[in-house]
Amino acid sequence: MKKPFLPCLLFLWMGGCTAPVPKSADVPDSRPAVTLADGSRCLRPADYEQLRDTENASRLRVLFLGNGRAEDWMPSLREWKVGYGEADAMFFENCKAWEEKSLAGPDLDRSRMIYLAIRQQLLDDGIRRWLSAGSIEDAGKLCLVIFGSNTDNPKNFTRLVPGDTSVDDCALMAHKLGASRVLLGCTDGRWKNRWSAEPIEAGPLGTKDRRLDLKRKNRIPEINCAWNSV
Repeated sequence: MKKPFLPCLLFLWMGGCTAPVPKSADVPDSRPAVTLADGSRCLRPADYEQLRDTENASRLRVLFLGNGRAEDWMPSLREWKVGYGEADAMFFENCKAWEEKSLAGPDLDRSRMIYLAIRQQLLDDGIRRWLSAGSIEDAGKLCLVIFGSNTDNPKNFTRLVPGDTSVDDCALMAHKLGASRVLLGCTDGRWKNRWSAEPIEAGPLGTKDRRLDLKRKNRIPEINCAWNSV
């Protein structure tokens, strides 16, 4: 059956993935974190010790600390099926090394650019897979990309994004496309949507404000779908 297309509302989803169990907007993300010089936070994955001991983790260490270009590795990363968790674990490892002064700032900056590129690839791959396997019945996270200051701009569009998508992923996708802001939302499927009251400015690392406080209810939907962490 042909999938419907709406100019300003195209729902995209990662085939085979389910969104995390919705949380209250008031539940803080209590994972251990390293705060970087610009206010960005590196969050430790819940299964960090297991994730950092995989074959893909070893491959990512070489990429993060080597001299290769991220784009040259992308086909291999797809082939190896590197996931969000492994990328998060390896970046957290680098953040800890920086905090402990065993990794220089420029090396951390380089690994961050690679890390963000990997997450953008995972987001893009999830969007592409939805085109062949997704459904408007799918529930999950919504990311509304806003060009300029006008929420009625015909260039604006919405994506139904994978459950592991962070606010930074959403904002960085928008920034790369030349958009200025994003609005976070949740859907129960079939356009039963709820939105945050306030958009978030996008920048070259994700959210423009690297000290963004997501505990403010107007930045995430009141009945939340795990938009709790940057």
